[in-house]
Amino acid sequence: WDLDVTTGRLEWSDELFRLFGLDPETAEAGFGAWRGVTHPDDRRAAEERIEKAIASHSPLASEYRIVLPSGEIRWINALGNTTYDEAGKPLRMAGICIDITERKRTEEQLRQSRQDLDRAQEVGQIGWWRLDVHRNVLTWSDENHRIFGVPAGTPLTYETFLGIVHPDDRQYVDAKWKAGLRGEPYDLEHRLLTDGVVKWVREKAYLEFGAAGELLGAFGITEDITDRKRVEEEIRIL
Repeated sequence: WDLDVTTGRLEWSDELFRLFGLDPETAEAGFGAWRGVTHPDDRRAAEERIEKAIASHSPLASEYRIVLPSGEIRWINALGNTTYDEAGKPLRMAGICIDITERKRTEEQLRQSRQDLDRAQEVGQIGWWRLDVHRNVLTWSDENHRIFGVPAGTPLTYETFLGIVHPDDRQYVDAKWKAGLRGEPYDLEHRLLTDGVVKWVREKAYLEFGAAGELLGAFGITEDITDRKRVEEEIRIL
């Protein structure tokens, strides 16, 4: 597509007509036709991005939905650049439109899968974690943050984790972790102390290695087994 900024004349390639579900033999290029196929909920924002790109002398990168004559909704990524005269007055904006519908569908599927995974973790009271042993950077899922009582976004290290382990279990957990780094199974139950409340968790981890066989870190799960431990204790007392 090619826009004459001074006159408002807009020209399209035949392929762009077809992308919009229009017949290049009968339809006319123009902002009216473009607005007609642009999704009503995205129309104003897409127009503002064009205006902003021209005014700020910036490349255009605009994602929006279109509605084909058949009613099908598709996603478009419009990319363009503006040329100016010596005084900085905009002359033309030219660019391309790319159909990114499949990419958007994949992103939505991934988002939904992540949401379903988060729900499953919450229901099962199981979180995941990953530790980069070289940088000592610990990453937790939202459910792991909930189990440990640490706000999401808090910088985490192995020492952060160990500091929440119950003091009476800390030496045992640290020894098991060091043994795990040597290749021994890391599968244990221990207590946490979060805001004065004792919790029981089960942790299990698998070591991760690079292409050359070097140890990168570990990926593991944390399961909140406090209720199970409470029931076991009640049965033991009885």
